[in-house]
Amino acid sequence: MCQRGSALTELAILFPVLWLLSMGAVKMGQTYHAYSAVAEATAQSARYAAVAGGRDAGVEEVSGYILSRAGLNPSLASLRVSGSSSLSPEAGVGQVPWGAPVYVQITYPWRLQIAFLGSYDLTLGRTLAARSEVN
Repeated sequence: MCQRGSALTELAILFPVLWLLSMGAVKMGQTYHAYSAVAEATAQSARYAAVAGGRDAGVEEVSGYILSRAGLNPSLASLRVSGSSSLSPEAGVGQVPWGAPVYVQITYPWRLQIAFLGSYDLTLGRTLAARSEVN
């Protein structure tokens, strides 16, 4: 009985399964990295909005800087800053009074592609509230 032939057959059967598992782990790691960048950009943008007392160009610069450092395209991200929890565009921010919440939401489109399993369009997003620190 030839043991070398059976070992090669077992490898041929298991290799595609191991390949899919390892590539899935890599892709999930990339997705988690992108989500972490979106979460960090949201946290830093909310902090900036709280210190600035509302929305200005600096909030977009902060989020864009963090996303670009993580290798993501900041122009694909959607940033919403609001003085109310509805985050509707008409809510606006203007100057938020001291102690009032400032809500920041960032969403980012993400495509998860796994070989032989297809691709999935995801939206990575995070919403945070920070208290305004401006008198």
